[in-house]
Amino acid sequence: MTKNGSIYEDFMEALGVRYDSRFVISEGKRNNSLFGNSHEIKRILNMLNMNKHDRLFFKRIVREISDNHTNLKGETMFSAEETRQFMEKYREGNRKLMQEYFGKDEDLFDMDFSKNKKWVLDNTEMEQDIISLIGRVTVQLRQENRELQTQIQDMKKELAECKKKLDAKPSGGRNPLRSVLSGLKGKK
Repeated sequence: MTKNGSIYEDFMEALGVRYDSRFVISEGKRNNSLFGNSHEIKRILNMLNMNKHDRLFFKRIVREISDNHTNLKGETMFSAEETRQFMEKYREGNRKLMQEYFGKDEDLFDMDFSKNKKWVLDNTEMEQDIISLIGRVTVQLRQENRELQTQIQDMKKELAECKKKLDAKPSGGRNPLRSVLSGLKGKK
């Protein structure tokens, strides 16, 4: 049972932050892990100056490549020791969170990283993943291009029909003001 009627408000209170109307609770989003060379590909892509839509485009494709490497789920970007050193920086705060929010005197995260296997660049696999990335990007862009070409053809047909209708009108598609002025000049 929540203390203040909202798990979000209770959580913010446990962190020492006053919850108010400025907080907007968005839909939950899964933060799926990347596997294999996808980490490195994504890291390099992140260095490019891309807009939000381009980042999302590549994120989706890198995710597809990663999903093909489920056999590498045990690999991490840090060694066991690097992970331990990183997590130690936040251990005290995480324990405080467990105590205040869950009433438990224990670590928030499992601190045994002995099973971590550090990712190592395998040029053969990386080459295949880069070819896969280029292939997937090309297929996606070609599909979008075909759809846009179809839209352009539809618009051209619609424009031609509009021109026919306009030409069929008495003014013949000319500026109506000029038509009136021409008519007046002809009567003199």
